[in-house]
This record gives sequence, C-alpha cells and structure tokens, in this order.
Amino acid sequence: MSDTVRAPDRVLLTLAVAVAFIVTTTTTAYFIRRDAASHRNSLNTGVYESAVGLGVDVGQVMTYGDIIMTNDGRDPIVIQGAELLTNDAGAVVEDVRLLDVDAVPPGTLKGEAFGYEPPVEANGIPGATMLPSRPDHRKHYQLIFAVRVKSAGPTLFHSVRIRFTIEGKRYMKYAYYQLRICTPKGIDCHAPQRKN
Repeated sequence: MSDTVRAPDRVLLTLAVAVAFIVTTTTTAYFIRRDAASHRNSLNTGVYESAVGLGVDVGQVMTYGDIIMTNDGRDPIVIQGAELLTNDAGAVVEDVRLLDVDAVPPGTLKGEAFGYEPPVEANGIPGATMLPSRPDHRKHYQLIFAVRVKSAGPTLFHSVRIRFTIEGKRYMKYAYYQLRICTPKGIDCHAPQRKN
C-alpha cells in the first residue's frame, strides 16, 4: 500500500480542515461575545432611577444611598469604583461604601440623610464584592455615598458611573440616578426634571 494521498483526496482533506477551522473559530467567538455581554449585564442598577433634591448647608456632609443593585449573573462582581458625576464644583464625594442589604435589619436603609454614618457592615470600595442572587433569594446591595457641600449654590449630580470586574475582566456601567443639592439647608430644592 502506498502512503501517498491522491490530489483530489488532498483537496478534500484541506477543504475539510478549513471548514472545521472556520466553524470552531466562529463558535468560539460567539461564545466569547455572549459571555462578555452576559457579564456586562450581570450588574443590575434597578429599573427605577431616582431624581431627588435636598437643601444642605455649606460644609455639611450628607448621605446619598438611592442606588440599590443586584448581581443577576452567576459569578461574583467586584466593585472597583463608583462615582457620582457632575459638571459643577459645589459638592464632592468623600467616601463610597457597598452594603449587603441582608446584613442590616429591614427598614434601616437611608436614601438621603444629613450626616454620614454608614453601617459597620458596609464595605469600602474598591474591592467590595457582590455575590450572585440565588433562585430562592435575590440579593440586594446599596451604594452609599458621603457628599460634602463645598460652596453655596446648586450642584447637580447627573449620573453614576460604576467600574467593576468579573473573573478579572473590567467593565463599566452608567445609571441615571440624579441628585440636586441646594444651599442652605431647608431651602426648597426641587428634584431634577427627567428628559424623555
């Protein structure tokens, strides 16, 4: 028997290898894209994005904790950063924490408050981890910001940017929670109007 391959058989063999390579590459690329999209969508920042206004004195610190999130994926999410975004310079974020809502008694979460006393169970960012929800229990996490008012006049935080990793891969998500701070404390400070 001869070990040589006839020309037509060689063409068929080359064609079969090429088709197998294309199918494998396409399938692999599909699953990589699908997993990346799945990971990016694992961080759920809620359906209702609030818009609030609050009068605060210059120099005072306030708590902002309206952002409640869930991990709808199957892998832990590590929060690397969370920023309230603004074009104004009248107030700054001094601290950000992540709280597992299950760690505190029901009814003790604060959306907005004067002063800043995060629960001892709240973890500093970066590095705070959100575990995935289970079918029998949806886990919720609260972002808690300490915001200091630096100068008189209104400040509008128009959105939040959250940077996170899943299995070492970096992602970023924006949510359109809005906070308007007016001075002084007690002033009528209307919530920002949403644009449709």
